[in-house]
Amino acid sequence: FLESAGLRVERAKGGDPGTSLVWVTEPSTRAVNAARRFLRENPKRRVILFGRGGPAWNAIGAITIEQTDDFEQIRQGIAEATSATRGDRT
Repeated sequence: FLESAGLRVERAKGGDPGTSLVWVTEPSTRAVNAARRFLRENPKRRVILFGRGGPAWNAIGAITIEQTDDFEQIRQGIAEATSATRGDRT
């Protein structure tokens, strides 16, 4: 999905998204703390969360895909993230 949306896909080494603009992760305390840092470094960055995140994830503006087997929800989440990284208005 990400590649078809025009993004280059790389596996994060040690859970570190590096210089990526979009980071796809699963909910955990460690990941939400890393996501806060990730988002602070660049206002165009987005985090796509696969799974139910809760208040901490909502507070940082993560794009949440709760139904990870729902094609339409995945497509919409990726479209939202890629649009934001390109500066498109949604």
